[in-house]
Amino acid sequence: MSNDETQDVIIDDPEWDTILRESELSPYKRDDIHTFTIDLFFVFNILNNLKEEMSESYNYDRNYKNFKELIKLWNKKYKTVLFQISETSYNLKLKVFVNTSLDASKALITKMSEFIQFNSMSEDSVEAVFQGDNTISINNQGNHIEVIYLEEDMLNYFSPEFRFVTYFGLLGGFENLNLQSISFGYASKASIPKCYKKLQ
Repeated sequence: MSNDETQDVIIDDPEWDTILRESELSPYKRDDIHTFTIDLFFVFNILNNLKEEMSESYNYDRNYKNFKELIKLWNKKYKTVLFQISETSYNLKLKVFVNTSLDASKALITKMSEFIQFNSMSEDSVEAVFQGDNTISINNQGNHIEVIYLEEDMLNYFSPEFRFVTYFGLLGGFENLNLQSISFGYASKASIPKCYKKLQ
């Protein structure tokens, strides 16, 4: 499935249309939301492929180097949502930071559908509770907010995490940069959003 075919599936999904019309994302252009979504899924799919080959592929070092370049390009394209690679000897993860304040984050969350309440975990950390036992946790990191997430939630467009990150990712606009210009040995496979429940 090509990137264009993936985008067509998202466009044709009636539930996706509802999100675009009725959520906090409604002020944004449809094409801009699609661009951000495809880029988000692409990055996480490269991450998933890297995790799979950490201990078994001689291509890992080259692909990991290219992945670091991909993250630099993402952070240049979307200046209000920044990724940071967290690596251990057995795992890779992306930390997600939003260039906003705790107060602005809470103001957005209170406008999101199905929001119930905030649970304060500390002076700089809060958990927002939504219907259906959905939650989003955010930590104040000075000039940024760190979003604590599960990958399956980040890549599910009904989740608070996805909508929160997409809203702030598009808030300041983005540069016309093609993330898929960076080459990986599994580039065509990586365009398919594995963790995107609506496409499985």
